Amino acid sequence: MSFDKFCPYLNELENLTQEIRQAPEFSMHASGLSRDELLARFELSRTLINLLHFATIHLMRANAEDYDTESQNWILTSIDRAADDVRGRARQEKTASVKKLADRSLGLISRLIDDLQTAAA
Repeated sequence: MSFDKFCPYLNELENLTQEIRQAPEFSMHASGLSRDELLARFELSRTLINLLHFATIHLMRANAEDYDTESQNWILTSIDRAADDVRGRARQEKTASVKKLADRSLGLISRLIDDLQTAAA
């Protein structure tokens, strides 16, 4: 992948990660929320951050000479698992802004993986 395509992805991954960390919907203030609601909020936040983190690792390593097949398969499997987890948790989410963050994260990951596969072909 060219540097011109690489940098915007890296910036977008970082910006979205910060947006999730700062989103009031993922605040751990217990004002009127049950323990289960707080736990669900924490788990979705953690899963979104992990998904973006795995994608960042894959982006950074994609063109490295020592990025072997086993490592690549592990990270792609981790991305798939995290994406499935995000989809499942987002379906249960009631807050539209949280669903939007999940959709944006999944869309970014999908575009990134597609572009990396195209560049590798």
